[in-house]
Amino acid sequence: HDAIRQIAFIGTGSLASYYCRVVLGDAKKASPLLIVFYLGAIIGGTMAPKVMKKYGTKKTNWIGMLGWLVCQAATLVLPSNIICVGAMLFAGQLFFGMSYGLTSGMYSMCGIYGEYKTGEAVRGVVMAFCSLAIKLAVALRGICITAVLGYVGYTAAAEITPAMQGNIRLIFSAFPVVFIVLSLVPLAFFKLDDAKVAEMDQEIEKR
Repeated sequence: HDAIRQIAFIGTGSLASYYCRVVLGDAKKASPLLIVFYLGAIIGGTMAPKVMKKYGTKKTNWIGMLGWLVCQAATLVLPSNIICVGAMLFAGQLFFGMSYGLTSGMYSMCGIYGEYKTGEAVRGVVMAFCSLAIKLAVALRGICITAVLGYVGYTAAAEITPAMQGNIRLIFSAFPVVFIVLSLVPLAFFKLDDAKVAEMDQEIEKR
């Protein structure tokens, strides 16, 4: 789940420069767009603890991921201008930030569950997967973006045609959407809730 959604997150940031150059016609617009993008994620992250207290870890993750999915998909149907796109990216990252802000907590929950089931201290091993997910996402992002850009025939020297603009716009919107949807599959199998994990942790302390 974590690595897949990070491909969507990192991929959106990478594709922003192509979108601004080809679709918006001004590569310089990528800077303010990315500022808005990352600012949304930061603010969303600060909101995560409050939302989690009300809805719990699992529901907060679902709220965040589904909200991000809707906002990202909206970039395909809304007008192609920096205001509309920037607004949707900012809103989408508020939702993503709420989800991603609970990442360490979810890894910790898995570590507690693993220790509860096996009797072995596996929390450190589980937490190590957090950095591994980032490394995998960065590597796969590069491979996937290169592949899709090559498929539509994009190069830096290519002529910017209406067809090329349409392709880049589609990639910018659909690439993250695909990986957001894929990330929901493993999330659906995440059955732990905060109360159960707290009970497991207490049981571990008694051993």
